Amino acid sequence: MTDEDKDLVTDLLVQWEEEFEAGREVTPEELCTEYPHLTETVRQKIDSLKSISWTKKDPARPLTDQRDEAAKDISGTVLAERYQLDRLLGSGGYGQVYRATDLKLRRPVAVKIGHHRTSCDLLLDEARRVARCPKHPGIVGVHDCGEHSGRVFLVFEYVAGQSLAEVVRSKRLKEREAVELVATVAESLSAAHKLGLVHRDLKPENILLDEAGQPMIADFGVACTLDDVAKGRAGTSGTLQYMSPEILSGDTQLLDGRCDIHSLGVVLFELLASQPPFPAKDKTELREQILFRPPTSLRQIAPKVSVELEAICSKAMAKHPGDRYGSVDDFAAALRNWLDGTKSRRLWLRIIGLVALVSVVGLAAVWLAVRSTNEGLILHFDGRTRIVTNVQRKLPVTVEAWIKPDPYQDENCQFIVGSDIPGEYGLGIAICGSVLSVEHVEGMVNSTAAVPPNRWSHVAAVFTEFETRLYLDGKLVATAPGSRPGGKTRFVIGNVGENNLISFYRGQIRSVRISQGERYVGEFKTSELEVDAETLALIDVSATTRNDDLVDRSGQRIGRIESY
Repeated sequence: MTDEDKDLVTDLLVQWEEEFEAGREVTPEELCTEYPHLTETVRQKIDSLKSISWTKKDPARPLTDQRDEAAKDISGTVLAERYQLDRLLGSGGYGQVYRATDLKLRRPVAVKIGHHRTSCDLLLDEARRVARCPKHPGIVGVHDCGEHSGRVFLVFEYVAGQSLAEVVRSKRLKEREAVELVATVAESLSAAHKLGLVHRDLKPENILLDEAGQPMIADFGVACTLDDVAKGRAGTSGTLQYMSPEILSGDTQLLDGRCDIHSLGVVLFELLASQPPFPAKDKTELREQILFRPPTSLRQIAPKVSVELEAICSKAMAKHPGDRYGSVDDFAAALRNWLDGTKSRRLWLRIIGLVALVSVVGLAAVWLAVRSTNEGLILHFDGRTRIVTNVQRKLPVTVEAWIKPDPYQDENCQFIVGSDIPGEYGLGIAICGSVLSVEHVEGMVNSTAAVPPNRWSHVAAVFTEFETRLYLDGKLVATAPGSRPGGKTRFVIGNVGENNLISFYRGQIRSVRISQGERYVGEFKTSELEVDAETLALIDVSATTRNDDLVDRSGQRIGRIESY
């Protein structure tokens, strides 16, 4: 199918939805009068749309329709001489959910009972899918199944608490609470994904919080396996607001666990912003926005959300699965790293409050050590110091340094040179864990090259609008996309940027050179850094003063030394 045909199909489906919402059902033949070659494709798409939960009652909503005899409240009934239905919790198109008592084991359970045979078949499919999952504290388990008066019922673990949807209606979660919750759900979902099971309907109604506030994933009613996808049995399912573009468009060849990452990204956005990412007036507009429009900027709605957290959320909600995190484990790890970083930041802010009482001179003496070795005077960064230069970021530019890192203490990133851009990534060279990494305006890229501690190494990065190249000891170790010009921020040595109090470097640096243009194209032989026509600044300790001022090799004041 050509791109033009795909656009036509989308337009035809929008027409069908508008008519359907108005109570009129148009046939594929009527829609495709001028495009008969698209009739069968449109027919399949319409069949998929009819199965989506927005065209039926949502099973999470309370019972509102008593016309169906099977939908009557049957509280008090005992199923299979074992499960006593205590009270109705909710009902929808497929069945009813009760809080019940297991008379044999004397414990509370949840019972879902189907309305009719079609619903019963779907319930059995759900039971088999959930039963495939290993017992996991973050997934609501299935205990039993049976039949009552021709209606199949499932017995689930009972979660004494509320759904996330109920919780957020009464209060707004704190930022760290929201991130912790979504990270935990992602980690729990990993168990299902490892078995090839994709949930496809993650939303606040299907995330239950127990009495301790721990989240549990419920309702695998529209889940599918990767085998279903491969055999063409995975139709369009889910709840529109949380549906990924590939599910909504019917591109099942793209369907895998990354659709759940998209849904969790939407949940995270809602928890942080208290509103959905797509502010549509109706379902037709919402469908169009999910498929083709970028979500609302999170920081426009919630400006206190950090740039890093906004980037994590945006990546999870990317339109194409290939632009999202590769797995829920990767998504959870990004959230955990952010949580660890904010914990460190709060610690540093407490430290800053204390050290404000100490004189600047005393701070410099304690925290900024200039060591005399057989190599000469070397500036040592102990994780609390940095140099803010007067050099503005520009493109193209080459940044390089001779470094000798301290032994690594953790897996966090520490920046050798960085230049944050408010609201975006910046340009910089870092060591994440022990591997050399580069930050460009679109994100971070880790190489596979480890930087040895307690040994001098030459690191360099070339930043252009078209490509980013990272070097260790003259060898190319990673490439990344290009960056954008603009963003008037200054380069900082030993940290990621002026407005950041995390990611400090620990170790020695004997010289840093910032050059305009692409100094290195291929591999090169390393040498001591010298001033030439392309040099914007060459900073080494031999030319520094013993106060907070810093001069470059030409004697010009180039920045200041700061301690925290």
